[in-house]
Amino acid sequence: MNVWKVILGKPESEIFANEQKKFAEPNNLFLRCILGVFFDDLCDVYSTVTYVKELWDTLIVKYDALDTWSQLYIMESFHDCRMVNNRSMLEQTREVVCIVKELDLVKCLLPDKFVVGCIIANLIASLDVEEKARANDASKKEVRAA
Repeated sequence: MNVWKVILGKPESEIFANEQKKFAEPNNLFLRCILGVFFDDLCDVYSTVTYVKELWDTLIVKYDALDTWSQLYIMESFHDCRMVNNRSMLEQTREVVCIVKELDLVKCLLPDKFVVGCIIANLIASLDVEEKARANDASKKEVRAA
């Protein structure tokens, strides 16, 4: 549709009527295309925008910020991931791997050694809890037997 160039904005220099028309047509077409895919509430918010560059820049700022929050949420999920006793270790390990894949999708790459180290640390913590629980059960059995 040859409209991509209008996201650069209206030329700064004074433009003649025919150049104005060459800019206005793709600008209006691009605006209508973008606004046409918005839901009504978004369309109402942005319907007063007259230049694609203004709309484009606003959307970039808005959705880049949302991406940043998404990245932070995924990173926090990875950081807070802990093994628990009432769920399968295999299932929980798969969840960690899924979180790592999500981080990869949002371009937050973690070294493999770090990821493996985190998984091993979680497994060791789970085994430690299990070992303490078994020791506790064994001592209770000894008390009952005596």
